[in-house]
Amino acid sequence: MPNKKISPDSHDFLDGTPATDRGAAAPAGSDFVDTLQPEWDAKFPDGRYKCVPSVTRIVRMSHYIAKAVDRNLAEFGLNRGEFELLGALIRSESQSLSPMVVQSRMLISSGALTNRIDRLEAKALIRREPDPDDRRGCRLVPTPKGIDLGLKAVASHMALEARLVSALPGKERRTLEALLKKLILSQDEELYPNSLR
Repeated sequence: MPNKKISPDSHDFLDGTPATDRGAAAPAGSDFVDTLQPEWDAKFPDGRYKCVPSVTRIVRMSHYIAKAVDRNLAEFGLNRGEFELLGALIRSESQSLSPMVVQSRMLISSGALTNRIDRLEAKALIRREPDPDDRRGCRLVPTPKGIDLGLKAVASHMALEARLVSALPGKERRTLEALLKKLILSQDEELYPNSLR
């Protein structure tokens, strides 16, 4: 009998195990992460391998979020990098920023930023203008077309964000926000000591 073809989405992104090889479905109220530690303990009874469920779930949820965000932004002809740059320009006080400031805020290399700028400029969504404070520099400015598209994309993105956490009541949502912020701040200084907050 020919091997059953398994699509990439049917593999768990953490360990690559095909969905058909995961065994029985988890009990109601359980998720994939609940099965990890028992499986490790069964394989290594001395308990040398201990997972951290909270981190595993953050990684797993980030995968779900990224897929949903990418799918939503594609409807506007944007990817995440372009959306982040366009949004940063639109919400800035003067609706213009220098590439250096943008790079500090977005935590990306100058090469990656240049690629994003070039793509948005080719789509007529932003333009480069001379920087009055730096004769060798430039300012990035969203075009009217860029502002219109960007605001539509932002509204759709924020609606998506709300749907992604709709399973949590308000109090749980605020608790999650506070805990995630605490974790992020614990890593920011070590990983990005010169970043803008």
